[in-house]
Formats: sequence, structure tokens, C-alpha cells
Amino acid sequence: MNPSKKIDLIQEIASSLLKRVVIQAPLIHSNEISKDLDALEKEIQFFIENKESLRDIVPLFLLRRWTVASFRMALKKIKSARKYSIRYDDRFAKQSQFAALWAYQACGLTHTINFVRKISSNLGHFTLNSPHIEKGDVVLSYKSSEYLKHNILSKIISLSTGSHITHALMGFNNDGSQTLASASAGESLGLGTRNVSPEKGELFIIMRYIPSINGVPKENVVESMESLYNIESPKASFAEFKSWIALVLGSIYVITAILFERSVCLPNPIKGESSLFCSEFVDDVFRRAGMYVSPRSEYTAVVSPVELFYSPLLEFKGIIFNPEDRETFIKEFSKTFDMPLKCFV
Repeated sequence: MNPSKKIDLIQEIASSLLKRVVIQAPLIHSNEISKDLDALEKEIQFFIENKESLRDIVPLFLLRRWTVASFRMALKKIKSARKYSIRYDDRFAKQSQFAALWAYQACGLTHTINFVRKISSNLGHFTLNSPHIEKGDVVLSYKSSEYLKHNILSKIISLSTGSHITHALMGFNNDGSQTLASASAGESLGLGTRNVSPEKGELFIIMRYIPSINGVPKENVVESMESLYNIESPKASFAEFKSWIALVLGSIYVITAILFERSVCLPNPIKGESSLFCSEFVDDVFRRAGMYVSPRSEYTAVVSPVELFYSPLLEFKGIIFNPEDRETFIKEFSKTFDMPLKCFV
């Protein structure tokens, strides 16, 4: 089987494992989950032992090392799950779930280049208008290089996470108008809303929750978002200090992945919902709905905006940008993904 087919198989097994753990867990014996773990381990081990086989799929060096690091974390979680396989309990289910999430993220990383090239070759085909955004959609903000030159906070986030995706929002209807729920230091000064209008040099990536992956209805996500948005009075403030800690933890995560093909995931010591930052808000919405949206969702207040892009719970629906920025993004995508030492999404 060629490497691309193996990646597809890993993604298929990971999806099956997520469904078994989240949907069917009360109805089945742990042997079925153990079989999925064995199959997942076998396919991942191929890439750990034959890393060069990833070269054709992931030609960018740094992106390839991040992929291997995610695969290694999946193997680590498989090993942890086996410790609890004698008796089916929450720890067995949780470690199995994170094994699937890490494997799925690795597969998503391998698809990044083809995805961006497909988008940049026909931006018009994937372009949406603001009315296409549904309540509960995750909206990721990609910033151009020119934008980052003039926005120090976005630049710091970009450097810390290795990505031009520096902000995360959610579709939210407020008083009959279409807006985006946001937790940031900018337009909302905490938990608030902003218009569905990208700034110059900003591109929105629209991601939609897939209920079929784990059986949790989309209504639960929307209710969770509304509950979190309305629960604080006054509204939750922006978690400035907590966000800086998250950036440091994110830097450690990215650097260790790139340098050592290992992922070091650490918890954020600052907790609580009285203050939130953007991707923490999104992560918390899904957590309240009973789901983990990303492998690093194992800990609160650490998930970065770009990690939501690789979530198995979300599917790409389209992009929104200013028409005058069309050529800027086409050139930027081409330049970024043709350079052998860059892996920024």
C-alpha cells in the first residue's frame, strides 16, 4: 500500500475509534476499541520506522516533522490506553479518544499543502458570503504577511504557533443581526461580538461541526456557545495573562515538534472562565458540549487557533475575504508553500 493510502487508512481507523469511544462506548466491549488501537498502532508505526516515505506526501521539512511528532503522541496515548484496557473505564476511553485525535491531526497535516494549493488555484470556487455562516460555525482568521507586519499581537501569535491563523471566532446571531462571537483583546475587549467583515489582509476560514463523527447534535454546540456567552455578568474579560502563558506553552509544543519530532504538551496553570482568550472560548464551547475538539484539549486554555483547523470534528466549508486582497493571498499561498523550509498554514 502506498503512503497516501496508508494515511487515508489511518484517518479511517481514527474516525472509527472516535465513534466507538464516544457513541458506542456504553454498548460494546473494550475488545473492539482495543482492535482499533492495534490497527492504528500498526499503521502509524510504519511511518515512524519509514519517515522518508512521508517526503512525497509532505515535502516541507518542518511540516513533516510536526506530522511525525503527532504520530508519536498517538502511539504514546495508545500505550496509555492499554494500561486501562483490563477494565473499561473513563481513563481507557479518554486515552483512546486522544490517540485518535493525535492520529487525525497528523493526517490533517499531511493534507495541508494540497488543500492550500487547491484553494489558491480557484479562490472563487471556495468563496462564501457572510450569510453562509451558520450559528456555531468556527471561523478562523488567517492574516497576510503584510497584516502581521503592522499588528504586533498577531505577529507574536503567529511566531508562537507557527501559523498565520492567529484568531478563532464562532458564528453567532445577536439581536437578529449576523455577527461572530469572539473572546479577544481587540474588538470585543473580552467575550463579545464583531461583524462578519474581514479586515484588509485578513481571510476567514469557515469550519463547520460534523455531528456524524461522534453523534452529538449540533444544537448542543450552539446551546453550549450561547450558555458560555451569556453565563458571565459582566461578560468574561480577555484573559491576557492566561493567553501569554498559552503562547509560551504553544511555542514549546511547536519547537519540540520541529526540533525533536516530539510533542511536549503542558497544562496552563491559569484556569477559570471569568476570563477567556479566543481559541480557549471555542475549545470550551465544545468541552461543555461533551467533546474534545483537538488533541491538546486534554488540558484547558492551551489550544491555539491553528489546531482547530485540523480537528476531526470540523470540516472546511469555504473562505471569506475582501476582493481587493485576492492576488495578495494567491501570491502568499504560492510563496509560502513553495519554500522548502516553511510549514506555516
